[in-house]
Amino acid sequence: MAIVADYECHITIEPRLDFELITLCKLGEIHNWKTSYIEGDPDLGKGSRYFFTKHFNDLDKARENTNNLSDAIFDMDILVVRKKIELVIADTKNHTW
Repeated sequence: MAIVADYECHITIEPRLDFELITLCKLGEIHNWKTSYIEGDPDLGKGSRYFFTKHFNDLDKARENTNNLSDAIFDMDILVVRKKIELVIADTKNHTW
């Protein structure tokens, strides 16, 4: 089986108001990113955080797209807490386990 690189990108934010969440979800849809919510984070600590997540098979595209969406969020005057790109080695979701 050929192994294809899988870069999982995350952008973490802490929106201040509910209307920002609606706008951010729409922004995620426009850029084809998934959104999710977590209460508390092992690395970032307590608090509500929202994530954008998207997969790429090219590191340069992953960086470019992550930076583009992050810049769009920043332009909305919303703090980007963290940007992260992970190289997925194995994942049962995409049958690479």
